[in-house]
Amino acid sequence: MSDVVFLQPVFQLLVAALVLLLLVVIFQKKKWINGVSLTFILVICCGVAALTLMATGIIADEYNAGGDTQSFFLCIAVGVLSLINFLVYTSKEVKRKEAEENI
Repeated sequence: MSDVVFLQPVFQLLVAALVLLLLVVIFQKKKWINGVSLTFILVICCGVAALTLMATGIIADEYNAGGDTQSFFLCIAVGVLSLINFLVYTSKEVKRKEAEENI
């Protein structure tokens, strides 16, 4: 019995994109990304990860194959990274607004 692993690159790409986005949010000097676009990107990434995980389960069921645990953990990682991205962005925005008020 084999595992369905051919959708793992989608999860790996989403994790890499979210890590890159986190680095941009942390180290940006100019404001390249705003809250609306960040939220849109995070929702799209979570949606694609959820649909891909569901498709992996359906394909594994149809071919009587086993599911892939690494894909599940990568899907969880997408959700956690999305939450971290959102929290880092909001904390930086609060600090930026406090700094503007003190000027």
